[in-house]
Amino acid sequence: MALKTILPSQFTKVLSALNDPDTIYVIPSFQRPYAWDEKQIKDLLNDMEKASRTGDGSHYLSALHLIPVQFDKDDDPLVGFVGDAKDILREVMIDNQLQKRPNGNTVKVYAVIDGQQRLTTLFLLAHIYFASTAVSSSKSFLETEFENGKKIPRLIQNPTKDHNFMMSLISDIWKSGLYSPIHHSKRLESKSQESLLENVKEMKAWADSHLKALNFLKSDNFKTSAIELEANYGLTSFMTLNDRGKPLSVLEKLKALMLQFVYDASQEDPSVPGSKDLIVRLHSVFGKIYEVINECQHTKLFSKKNGDNKMVRLLSCYVRLTSDSKAIWQGAEEAYDSFFRHELFDKKLADVPKIVENWCNCIDEVREQLDDLNSYLNGSHSSTNSLHFPSSCSLADDYKVTLLSLELQPHLLALLLKFRALHNKEWHERFRINSTLFSLDPIHALLDDVKRRAGAKVPDSLMKYLNKLLDSDVQPKTEISMLEVVERMQILDWNIGSRRYQGFVNWCHATFNLTLPDDFVNKWFTWRSPDDFVYNLLHSHNDNTNCRFLLKEYERSMGADLHFDLPPNISTKKIELEHVFAQNIDDKTSFTGFKSFGIKDREEFDREVLWRSGNFTWLSKDANASLGNKSPDIKGPHYCDCHEHPSGSGKNVCSQIAITKKLGEELTALGSAYDAMRFQIEGRCAELALFAVERFC
Repeated sequence: MALKTILPSQFTKVLSALNDPDTIYVIPSFQRPYAWDEKQIKDLLNDMEKASRTGDGSHYLSALHLIPVQFDKDDDPLVGFVGDAKDILREVMIDNQLQKRPNGNTVKVYAVIDGQQRLTTLFLLAHIYFASTAVSSSKSFLETEFENGKKIPRLIQNPTKDHNFMMSLISDIWKSGLYSPIHHSKRLESKSQESLLENVKEMKAWADSHLKALNFLKSDNFKTSAIELEANYGLTSFMTLNDRGKPLSVLEKLKALMLQFVYDASQEDPSVPGSKDLIVRLHSVFGKIYEVINECQHTKLFSKKNGDNKMVRLLSCYVRLTSDSKAIWQGAEEAYDSFFRHELFDKKLADVPKIVENWCNCIDEVREQLDDLNSYLNGSHSSTNSLHFPSSCSLADDYKVTLLSLELQPHLLALLLKFRALHNKEWHERFRINSTLFSLDPIHALLDDVKRRAGAKVPDSLMKYLNKLLDSDVQPKTEISMLEVVERMQILDWNIGSRRYQGFVNWCHATFNLTLPDDFVNKWFTWRSPDDFVYNLLHSHNDNTNCRFLLKEYERSMGADLHFDLPPNISTKKIELEHVFAQNIDDKTSFTGFKSFGIKDREEFDREVLWRSGNFTWLSKDANASLGNKSPDIKGPHYCDCHEHPSGSGKNVCSQIAITKKLGEELTALGSAYDAMRFQIEGRCAELALFAVERFC
């Protein structure tokens, strides 16, 4: 068979592809929501700018891959993927057929299989071009009018909320005019909408200062081509490269893998039930999972750059919770290669549909639960009081703290999602606890030891502080929610050791068969005793994620929030852990010696003081740098009644942070009793442990 090539005469102007009145493009529901970022936008604009510098400059875009949508055919699988666009097109349809244009021409609707990102970008850029260089009536160049007088945009997004957002942006483009920035106040509901808005602003600013390059949009030398695919082939093939040569993500490779094996199974034995339907379902399932990734990136549950990797790792954990401990530590690529790919290659083709069907069910469960989880993260439940600090925080804050600030590990997030899928109970709904696993003895032992070593000749404020801690009435929890359980599990067992991987899987296997949600919650509540956690807070090295999170939660208990919102007098974007007794305190010429603090030498200082939990607090980056290696008695007044760091800035006020101000008042009350300061820090270890027991245990 001779090679068929696309001849130069078969390329079309980019602008002609966009404003052809006989063509409407629909982004099918199985495609990823709009995701181009600043790099892709700048690449496109730079290419146009370079090509416009010479009279014969040219630029070819990759081909669009399209499938015609035939609404009058019941068996056309694309009709089901046109999704929300049907509501727009229904206005110009009679008996499942599009009306003709006023001149009698037939309009063809294409589903965009590859090229949706660049097509959306160019469609918006074309509006910027016409709004900047032509009369207002030229807006109709990017619409198609039908016999009934209705006008339909020549590009329709999915889902409806993204399409409506795109159209509102187009309205803003036409309102702004030449040399005016885009003003848009509509609430952003997804990462795709964030990208649309950011990119329109970027393109509009570029267009206002590069009119010559913008005019290249209408050049005969700015070309593209379109390849029309047959529906079944288009749905079972998958492009090796995305727009502008971007390699497939691991999630897209997973989709391609599953499509390929299901297709091969259907070809080997057409009698295998459900293979054709399963191909359609795969597109539907992945379309929805792309959309939920988009939402997760908006709520910041997933990062903007690693959403696909996060999803594959989460799916791997979810599918393998009861069977394979390797899922806990494997990254996305390794999970794809050693599990998903291996599972399909290792099985007979006749068994493939059943395996893929099970995976699809799991993906649907994950997607449904993530939808609900995002509703808590986006502030929809901000009117409901917090589980922990009801007078100052909301339930939405609790979800954000556990899922975003704590950065819940994938296997624990999978466990959280599975709980709701199994029992249809909300994650914050509390259940009675049967076993407390709770003891204050180690904390009391430390406080008694500090009192003994301090003796009687210490300031009254220190003894009152230690006695108050001894009298603290910390009660064990009587009820707990699944949200708190997974938070507790991560806090108590931050870096789960290899010896515990299989134990986690075994517990999943046992608890997923429990019929009552309170049995499920109670079992997981006993996953780990808090003994090691409390011991570490009292005695061990604590420059770690646990300590950072604990101190932020202590701040939240005082009505403030260091997780996401810094106080108004903190101007630096970053806050840092501060050593109260500085790490290099003995480098200063004014240092009075370790013995002044009741410490034998540097070794004892490092072991018994420097890295203890009580020796840490939060400061802004600038305040931390300004304080430097100063003795605690010098830092105390700064913490207690700070004016500004650096001098004259009026910003980075240490005492704006509640836990730091409290510590400053306590240290200042000790005056020049240096040895008492060391005991104050040790007592603070017990203070933080008491808070941790009450908050988590």
